[in-house]
Amino acid sequence: MRAYLENMDARRLLAFSFVATVTMTLVFAALIFSAIRDMRTTAAQDTNQAGEPLTIAVVRLVGGWAAWPSYMDVLQHLSHSLGRPVHLKYLAPGESVEDVFSNNPEVDAAFMSTYAYLIARDRTEGLTHLATPIIGGYAYEQAVFVVSSESPYTSLSELRGTRLALSPPGVGGSIPGNAYTRWLLHEKGLGSAEDFFSEVDESFTQDVNLRRVISGLADATSANRSQLASWPQGSFRVIYYSEEYAMPPFVVSPNTSDAEAVKIIEALTTYQPEDLSDILGGYTRPSPKEYDFPNELLLFARDERAARNAGR
Repeated sequence: MRAYLENMDARRLLAFSFVATVTMTLVFAALIFSAIRDMRTTAAQDTNQAGEPLTIAVVRLVGGWAAWPSYMDVLQHLSHSLGRPVHLKYLAPGESVEDVFSNNPEVDAAFMSTYAYLIARDRTEGLTHLATPIIGGYAYEQAVFVVSSESPYTSLSELRGTRLALSPPGVGGSIPGNAYTRWLLHEKGLGSAEDFFSEVDESFTQDVNLRRVISGLADATSANRSQLASWPQGSFRVIYYSEEYAMPPFVVSPNTSDAEAVKIIEALTTYQPEDLSDILGGYTRPSPKEYDFPNELLLFARDERAARNAGR
């Protein structure tokens, strides 16, 4: 398969990657549904034999669709290390993810987006026990502004009047998927996204926006660098990289005792994949300062949106 991909020309590779992504997304979704269903069944059966269930909310998983099977391995590792069955809780549409712990006292920890974590950190004391994934060999994240590798555009200034795809503002993934592009245009003196581009679509997630760029439905987008790990190398041309910052974190609830929180984080950071080529390579502990840059983007996006709304 690897040799086949290397011999494909760029156009065929991009078409192949788009079709493969859609197909594999459906396949992995079915696998994950089956795995989660089996995990929940097992947890229910083992409740009397194991410790109290560990309830983990899923806000965002880093690394794109190709990392999903690794997260099943991580959850199994946590269950075995802690001697506790793992229950997953997916938040309902419209549920305030930044208030996941206050609104869901049964939740012990959460895979959070950077946006949700920064908001929750401002609202809630005690969010000090966290770990971040190592994705594609990188322990740190970057926002990237990209076009298709077949795009004729090689600079931001050349993209004036083209179509931009952004993540919805004010949700998980919106800091790299929306705020970064708006901040970048401001830093380069190019004005607002709405003035610079002919079309700004804020309807879809980072994964969908990357597929739209590949398929020609949009000319540019921004995303986490880790999202590119699920695509064949060379699918995108990165026009700008942001400075490095911490990955979206796994956060233990402040309602959990410090002693138990330490056990959970230690169990998570001892995870090692059986296959060293897996996209998810383990977990590490970040420092609060490693979120300074995404926090700057968050504050910029708030101010910029307020200014645009006031000008309407």
